[in-house]
Amino acid sequence: MAEASGCSGPTLYLIERGGPGRLATMAAPRGGDDLAADLAALREAGVDTLVSVLGRLDEHVLRLRHERAEASRAGLRFRRLPTGDFGTPDTDTALGVARELRADLLAGRTVAIHCRAGIGRSSVLAATVLRLEGVRPDEAWALIGRARGVRVPETRAQRDFVDGLDSAL
Repeated sequence: MAEASGCSGPTLYLIERGGPGRLATMAAPRGGDDLAADLAALREAGVDTLVSVLGRLDEHVLRLRHERAEASRAGLRFRRLPTGDFGTPDTDTALGVARELRADLLAGRTVAIHCRAGIGRSSVLAATVLRLEGVRPDEAWALIGRARGVRVPETRAQRDFVDGLDSAL
């Protein structure tokens, strides 16, 4: 179920899960001159940690090259997991970021993960976090898809990435 951020900022797609904290996916914030306002709106909506899984090309095209600095100014923790469009991240790096996000959730923080549209790459990282919490892959995809309102992930490779985490967990 989607939840408006409470302002004119990005929409958060909150994933129903047990435990403390809140986990959400979202589309990329508006870039350029609108970036600061969108990140301030996220903070006002209760987001503590913002994660971008955009690659450098997407950051350039979407005018988000200064996202880390603007997130800091807005009072947000910022993490990156650069991943190509329709792609998957490096397993070890993804698990490291997912463990950091799980620690944020256990501390009661709200974590929002974005890619370009909030469907593929952001869902992969959200599913990785859910896997660390003991959620089975099919259930993770169902929870994220219900929150997002569309079928996730976008590619078979993304699904296989999360399904294959058993050996790395």
